[in-house]
Amino acid sequence: MRNSLKGILLIALAALFWSTSGIFVRMSQGIDSMVISFYKLFFGSMTLFLFWFFFKRETKLLPQKKKIHIFTSGISALLLTICFINAIKLSTISTAVFLFYTAPVFMIVLAIIFLKEKITKVSLFSLFISLIGIFLISGAKLDSLFSLGIVFGVMGGFFYSLVLLMGKVLSKDYSAIVLSFWTSFIAALLLIPFFSLVSLQQMLILMVYGTISAGLAMICYFEGIKYVKVQVAGILVLLDPILATFWSVFLFSEPLTIMGIAGDALILAAIIIQVLFVGSKNDSKKA
Repeated sequence: MRNSLKGILLIALAALFWSTSGIFVRMSQGIDSMVISFYKLFFGSMTLFLFWFFFKRETKLLPQKKKIHIFTSGISALLLTICFINAIKLSTISTAVFLFYTAPVFMIVLAIIFLKEKITKVSLFSLFISLIGIFLISGAKLDSLFSLGIVFGVMGGFFYSLVLLMGKVLSKDYSAIVLSFWTSFIAALLLIPFFSLVSLQQMLILMVYGTISAGLAMICYFEGIKYVKVQVAGILVLLDPILATFWSVFLFSEPLTIMGIAGDALILAAIIIQVLFVGSKNDSKKA
């Protein structure tokens, strides 16, 4: 299998895992958002540790290189959670989602500055139409953006992009399992002050949530980013809101609007364009 195709499929799979977040959050009603975040990251890091213990013990778990970058990844994972929650509290869910998925913009800018990636016109076009798609899906209105919520929303998008970008920077020195473990574990440690006991049923739900969203998804993303450019990964992660829409319609019978369908179509078109014209030309070798 060509390396670029492998990377594309892995990141798409990560987006699939991330898209289930709404399902588990819906099933965790009555639990504080910060408590949910702690359990998600804790169980995710424990899952990743077990993966390492049984399958990758020949790989050193303790960081040897770029320790500051690993810490940055963990801190960013924590801050994106805090910013996203505050964006929802201070504005609306739709506005927060729209701002959160401006992350590809930051990813491309950071890739230009720090990774010296040459951004193609195709990538810029894909980014433009995908952002329009996100706007249509979220139903965000411009007048709702002029509040403190926009500050947290944009910051959340930035920290999200930083986590994804650190995956590219660190993929040459660490396995996906080790990198995913430290990102989730550092963030979980910093969330300990928000720890609170939950019922056994709730804990089982959060255990599955953490395993999928902070465990399997992170492994797939950090392994996939080895083989594709940041600009490709930035568009591919937008499969997340498309799939999240699917879950909300078929599992929770939420209405699907014409704007939502149009938004999904634009994002899907952006992904197809990016894969065909940019991703297929980036057959990088594994570091």
